[in-house]
Amino acid sequence: MNRHVCIYLFVFIIATLSNADTVVLRNDTTNLQGEILSGSINGLRLENTSFEIGSVLIPWSTIKSYTTNKPRPSLVAFLKTGDELWRAKHRLLRGDVRMAQHVFASALPLYLHSQSSDAQLVLEGALRCALSQGNVEEAVDPWLALAQIPIDVRINPFQNLTPVLDPTTMLCPHLPLVPSVRAALTSERLAAFRAVSKQDKNEFLDTILALIDGQEKQPLLFTDFSSLPQWQQIWIQYFIGISLLEKPNNADQRIQGKLSLAKVASLPQETMPWLSGSALLKLSQAFSQEGNDETAEKLMYEVQRRYPSHPLLKN
Repeated sequence: MNRHVCIYLFVFIIATLSNADTVVLRNDTTNLQGEILSGSINGLRLENTSFEIGSVLIPWSTIKSYTTNKPRPSLVAFLKTGDELWRAKHRLLRGDVRMAQHVFASALPLYLHSQSSDAQLVLEGALRCALSQGNVEEAVDPWLALAQIPIDVRINPFQNLTPVLDPTTMLCPHLPLVPSVRAALTSERLAAFRAVSKQDKNEFLDTILALIDGQEKQPLLFTDFSSLPQWQQIWIQYFIGISLLEKPNNADQRIQGKLSLAKVASLPQETMPWLSGSALLKLSQAFSQEGNDETAEKLMYEVQRRYPSHPLLKN
């Protein structure tokens, strides 16, 4: 090749690269170069002929900075939001729930109807923060929105933590469908959840809903559900116990109900804290209604000792 042609090509390539937009990623030594096409809450769209699909959508939470020759003032706010989301993620991983919760809760309305990577980060972050503080009512919206993101595009933004959704039922094991949660599940929302979870005939979900709504004729006292995952067994024990305690004229069933709740109440504190605390409280109330104040007071003391911040204690 002619020497002058080589020099020309070299200068042309250098000039091209120098005019390219550059995206600096977090936790990655490789910078991405190309042309920034657009930006939205879903991410930064970068085009490069070397990309397999021509362009890529980069989540803002993964971007440390970018450089461009074109003024793009509208992207500054998105970059700032991405930085806040990245910081909130790592605060949550460190256990700083309150600081992380403020960021995720503020961002939640913007991402409720998005299916981007940052949306998954916000939804799961908000869900985990709400659950860690026992705020089951605040966990409903992010749970339902997270469940609607198709499995084939879902990523796990908290890979070092146990998945927050059960992949079979799309239920959240630490978000039991207690009355306040059930009240938020309108028929429309429940139908939408069944559609995305593809569980039109989910026996477990149907059993729980029937128990909550008082529609179960046979309370499944002697049904063998030992083959179910542990969290499902705990849910069933709890809701069977609640169902049977609501039968004031049947002493035998009330005893069975208390035994069922006692199994949930005796679980290790970290296993299912909301249900265990609630089970203790329901047992205390049951003994108080029966005139056994001494046992009721002992159980209430246990609730306050083991679960001092349980939301039901504030009601």
